[in-house]
Amino acid sequence: MVPILAALHGLEDMIAVQQQQQQAAQRRRRRRRRARQAQQAPPRHLVIPQRQPPIPRIRASPFNLTPEQIHTLYRLDRDTITSIVDMIHHDIVSLIDIRTAIPPLLKVVTVLHSLATGTYQHMVGQMHGISQPVFSRTLNQVLDALLKHASEHISLPRTAQEIANTKVGFYSLAGIPICIRAIDCTHVELVVPHHNEAVYRNRKQFHSINVQMVFDAIKIITHCCARFPGSTHDSMVLRNSTIPRYMERQTGQRLWLLGDAGYPLKRWLLTSVRNPQNRHEEDYNRAHTRTRVVIEQTFGLLKTRFRCISRSGGALLYGHEKVAKITMACVMLHNMCIRRNGPLPLDLEMQPPDEDDDGDEDGGDGDGGHARGDAQEGRDVRQHLINKIF
Repeated sequence: MVPILAALHGLEDMIAVQQQQQQAAQRRRRRRRRARQAQQAPPRHLVIPQRQPPIPRIRASPFNLTPEQIHTLYRLDRDTITSIVDMIHHDIVSLIDIRTAIPPLLKVVTVLHSLATGTYQHMVGQMHGISQPVFSRTLNQVLDALLKHASEHISLPRTAQEIANTKVGFYSLAGIPICIRAIDCTHVELVVPHHNEAVYRNRKQFHSINVQMVFDAIKIITHCCARFPGSTHDSMVLRNSTIPRYMERQTGQRLWLLGDAGYPLKRWLLTSVRNPQNRHEEDYNRAHTRTRVVIEQTFGLLKTRFRCISRSGGALLYGHEKVAKITMACVMLHNMCIRRNGPLPLDLEMQPPDEDDDGDEDGGDGDGGHARGDAQEGRDVRQHLINKIF
């Protein structure tokens, strides 16, 4: 029995040794086969081609158009667009890959076309040869670059010469002296926000931000506050803006703002007389109305030139912070057009009157939520003006 078991173990050991020898022989044969293939194979760089550099995308220059076509597409003339590109060039130029980067000029005109028409991003991108995600990044980049220069183009008068020029301009409208600005609010529609939906619903029952603007006699917007939701009353926007502090510093020069019935009556903010009792008060109301016509004209011009902030162009599909940036950029570009005597939009007469202001009739002679002493002082100032001028 013992010899048989010993013989079986010796057989198993012999089989294992043979298997190991066969595996070693197979490995040697594979190594020799790979060596022969490597000697016969072509060089690696001929088998796997090197990556070729990307071919730059050829895009047509937006300036290969007539002046009328440029103004129709971008609402600005060629010289104004060029000045904008020069102004923000360092903020929007790409230094990563100059061969495939979007030129600054194309970035600017693409954003201008979006502001002028309110068209969807993918349609604007297709028209200018860029994708929707690229245009989205371009929009943020150009808006931020423009707003860095907003204070250079949107500012209240500071020097005596600027104030004197404004007085002359407003006096020529209806004969109201020492008036430097008119003030009003308008609404810019936006998509329904996920949070605080009711706060953004205005009294016209659509969602918006309430934008306060101050105007001079030649339709330049010298102040723009676009921080408050649509349900905020005009007087609340005024109270939380920089206008009160600015006007309080100017009280020594007897300068006034003209506002509608939605604003409180103050010694530096004059509204119309709610119930005129004599011819002098009626004359004052007519002059007040004729002077404030510049507000509706400016709103109409602004929203015709940049349809993205007009209800005729639909609601802006962005959050309130980005809508505020777009509004400020449109105001800045509008002022540049006025100062450079840019051409008016061809469809200006087709723009409906602005009906989004909060011209409420609940504050013309009241205090608007302010101290009654301020309202009484405002009435005294207004009555003194009526008795002296009208």
